[in-house]
Amino acid sequence: MTRKNPQNGGGLSSNSKSSVITKQNEKGCSVTLLPKISAAQLFCIMLLSRLTMDVIAPPPVPESPAEALCVIAVTELVRLAIASPLIYYSFRRDNIHRSIYRKNRFLGWLSGIFACVLLVGAAAKTLMHGTDFAYKNRLVGGGNVWIVFAAAAAFAVYAVYMGVEATARAGVLFLIVAAIMTAAVFLADIPYMKISPMWTKSGFGTFFNDVFRCFSNGGEYLVFAALLPCVNREKSSSAGSCVLWFALISAVASAGICAVNYLILREMYPLAEYPFIASASLADIALFKRLDGLTAAVWELCAAFRTGLLLLSAVCVITTVVRAAREKKEKV
Repeated sequence: MTRKNPQNGGGLSSNSKSSVITKQNEKGCSVTLLPKISAAQLFCIMLLSRLTMDVIAPPPVPESPAEALCVIAVTELVRLAIASPLIYYSFRRDNIHRSIYRKNRFLGWLSGIFACVLLVGAAAKTLMHGTDFAYKNRLVGGGNVWIVFAAAAAFAVYAVYMGVEATARAGVLFLIVAAIMTAAVFLADIPYMKISPMWTKSGFGTFFNDVFRCFSNGGEYLVFAALLPCVNREKSSSAGSCVLWFALISAVASAGICAVNYLILREMYPLAEYPFIASASLADIALFKRLDGLTAAVWELCAAFRTGLLLLSAVCVITTVVRAAREKKEKV
């Protein structure tokens, strides 16, 4: 379909909900108008993505909770260090993929394709973990696992079709629901909590392996780089600082959930494959009784959302490189 903008007199065209909009400027060159989200929305969907992996593919659960907390802290520092070029370009109000393409066409395509492969791989990993999570928490029977897999894959494809703005709004709602469920579980489990030192057991024999496993569950900084061009800089001047706040709050949230689960489960903590769901099974609220089934269903939906978010980010990366190529060609 084609729409006219009476204010600038240019033609605007848009072919789908997830497509970008192009218009003609005064010089006759096409200018791309990306869908816009706020920095707060970007922060929320990144935080939801991180916490989802902490639940459906939790960090290692060694006997020492101190090691688990150290693994979370060190992993986040490593991620932040590796993502420092992305953060640097964000403070320069630029995108790293576009900037690399402007300097070297081959490296620009290489960086875009590499990021796209990582994002698609992370999406596939989330889809597999989500399916396994649904099966082991008895959300479906053994013969119906493929239904969860197909539904999550369809949801992910639909998120790509709907585009960045709709996905960001949905992510904020998912985060609110997940936060309410988490608060309900922990409040209901207060009678089971036992305040005890977290440094009583020592043992860091698998520390580096645990850091690597925890690191492989990432992907949020790639999402940040992919969706940064869609952030409305006029209303969100702090897009660069958004990722720094994410690094701090996500690490604190992950460590906090880990610590509370330890206080609830204590000696059973290392034996639980999904500590948060194990804590939810102890929660007893008058109307709902055990909250593990409802909690598992909520986080399974969040896993499907994360899959779609990663696929959408992969599409945005390729779109950014293609747009940079078009802009460079028009300047020649």
